Amino acid sequence: MSSTTCTDTYALEYLHAYGSVHCQELAELRTAYEDEVNVALAEPPRSGRLDADRLKRPDLRALLAVLSAASRTSSHGDADLRRVNSPLRISEFDVLVAIGINGPMRPSEISRGASLAPTATTVSTILARLEKRGLITRVPHPTVGGGVMVAATPDGLEMLEELFPEVERKVISWFGAHFSETELTMLAEMLERI
Repeated sequence: MSSTTCTDTYALEYLHAYGSVHCQELAELRTAYEDEVNVALAEPPRSGRLDADRLKRPDLRALLAVLSAASRTSSHGDADLRRVNSPLRISEFDVLVAIGINGPMRPSEISRGASLAPTATTVSTILARLEKRGLITRVPHPTVGGGVMVAATPDGLEMLEELFPEVERKVISWFGAHFSETELTMLAEMLERI
């Protein structure tokens, strides 16, 4: 096909600017250019700069929403525990719950079992505070030489029994009120994959 019979607007502009060209050649060039532009637009910006468009990406938006919800839930839990004069923060309560429900645990297991204290450093700090208050004790691991297990003391279990109804009534119900039962089940299943 000659350039004189081409009806493609881009081809006509190219023809006007550069003389004769075949529409097929121009169409291939244009397709290649558009493909490059589309790939560039799909890739995250290379500058590392955070901008409004980047925040619209589903992966980043979801991650920020999860982190924000965890932070708000933690703050809400801390405030509710202060209102009932608890000496514990919600992250300390969370670790105590993990130990109280599961029985003696290795500190590394607590890092995986406690939802608000995921790092070993955080768990170590929380365990030290709970131990200082007499709510947990460290005992030798029965099969790993030099290893330790962390267990709730009777005072720790008593505190759990006292605080759990308050936390359930206020923090858990506050969180759950934002979702239907079906949504809560789906949310739990999706986040448990991580």
